[in-house]
Amino acid sequence: MIILLVEDDAILAQQAITFLENEGIEVDYARSLAQAKGICVGQHYDAIILDINLPDGTGLSLAQQWRDTNTAPILFLTARSALEDKLAAFAAGALDYLTKPFALEELVIRIKLLAKNIAVKPHTLILIP
Repeated sequence: MIILLVEDDAILAQQAITFLENEGIEVDYARSLAQAKGICVGQHYDAIILDINLPDGTGLSLAQQWRDTNTAPILFLTARSALEDKLAAFAAGALDYLTKPFALEELVIRIKLLAKNIAVKPHTLILIP
């Protein structure tokens, strides 16, 4: 499994990367929107972890751009805990939202669940009468 982590806090990112890699999850890392856009070209990710506050914009704008062209599920990992931020993230295409501070064990479980659900049924909508 490979994910993209977009997080401007280098210390937090390194702690998360170390923990995720020990759990068998490969991580590509970007500190900004511009880096994320450059890294992800031609790469398939099992999940994308986005912060909302980034030095060159917001993760919300990136999620909106990727919504129609990227099939990887998006989890927002952010200090913002207001309902309007959560609703904006889901409107931008997020499937999950986790606020800081957080437990690394919980992040791993959420990533694995997101990747599993997408891998099993990508973009499948079943209507039950």
